Amino acid sequence: MTMNKYFTDCVASLVVLVGLLLELSVGVVYAQRQPSGSMPTQQRKSSIGALGAMAYLVESVEPGGAAGRSGLRAGEIVMRIKMRQFSSHDEFMKLIEVASASDFKVQILRTDVDDFNRQPLRDLSIAPIPPDLSIGASGKMVFIIEQVTIGAPASNAGLRRGDMIVEVNGKVFSSVQEFMSFSQAEPGASVRFRVFRPEARGFVKFDVEMKTISPAAVFAR
Repeated sequence: MTMNKYFTDCVASLVVLVGLLLELSVGVVYAQRQPSGSMPTQQRKSSIGALGAMAYLVESVEPGGAAGRSGLRAGEIVMRIKMRQFSSHDEFMKLIEVASASDFKVQILRTDVDDFNRQPLRDLSIAPIPPDLSIGASGKMVFIIEQVTIGAPASNAGLRRGDMIVEVNGKVFSSVQEFMSFSQAEPGASVRFRVFRPEARGFVKFDVEMKTISPAAVFAR
């Protein structure tokens, strides 16, 4: 290799190295200039500060149908199908479809008990359902609150364990993803929830004012 060629290669390598260093420096400066609390708009939204699970609120039962013959009643809550949880209406119907080829059990909670939160899951046996028939019950997906964060929007508004959220700002939801999307809002905004409260045997409305929740927030049952 000639001296000129060696010198040219060294200069070229140095130029590339300087360019990479400049690029890294610009990236670091850009990152350092971001406001400490800055984040994309969709991440600024606040949640209500509650943990829970999706369930199916039975609103009506067809006389003589599979659900009716099994003893399922309007107002009861289907929590699991063959001990399997579900996170959407589609998943709930799929589990029913797969299980209905033979005898199967659903796990339910009743709303006409004195202490809703202390009752155990109850097994309900359902006979096989012919492919051309449905389970014979209709209802809607709900979000059952299992824990609330002390001082968070949900607890400040009066929501508590056992409450079942059925609508958010007048909208029903069919999956946990939809519920989460509907129930998030900018801090300071108000979100209206329609809630079924078992001990009240009826529906209650709550206006929840959103706010940022501290990472150190404590959950209460």
